[in-house]
Amino acid sequence: MAERLQANGWEVFCPLKMEWRQWSDRKKKVQTPYFRSYVFAKFSMEEEKLALLQTPGVVKILFWLGKPAVIRDEEMQDVQRFFTIYGDEDITTERMEVGASYQISRGVWAGQSGVLVWQNADRAMLEIPSLNMRFSIRKKYLTPQGGVG
Repeated sequence: MAERLQANGWEVFCPLKMEWRQWSDRKKKVQTPYFRSYVFAKFSMEEEKLALLQTPGVVKILFWLGKPAVIRDEEMQDVQRFFTIYGDEDITTERMEVGASYQISRGVWAGQSGVLVWQNADRAMLEIPSLNMRFSIRKKYLTPQGGVG
C-alpha cells in the first residue's frame, strides 16, 4: 500500500518490523507494518482526498471527533525518530496498572505521558493523547506518572 501511494507522489511513512512467518513447508523472515492497516500519508484534504481514496487498497481516511485526524509535522518527526532509534529494543517495567498514567523516561519521547490501556508480560499499550495514538511497546522505559518505576 505504502509503495502505491508513494508511486503516486504522496509522502508516506509506514514503519516496518521483521517477523518470522510459518508457511506449511517453511519459515520465512518478512517485513510487516507496526501499525497494521495504517499508512501515514501527507496530503491536502480538499485537493487530494478523492485521488487518495481511489488508490487501490485505500479504504478510508481516519477521522477523530468528526474531523480528519491530523499529525503535526514535528509529531511525525518524533514518531519517525522513535522507530529509527528504538526499532525492536526491549522495553520492560514492573507492576503497571491499566488506566494509570505513565511517562516515557528516555529517548525521543522522554517526558511524553500516556495512559496504559493494555498489557501482558512484556508489552504495554500506551495511549498518548497529545499524539492521539496508541503504541504497543516493551515496558522498560515507562515510569509511573509523578513516581519512580
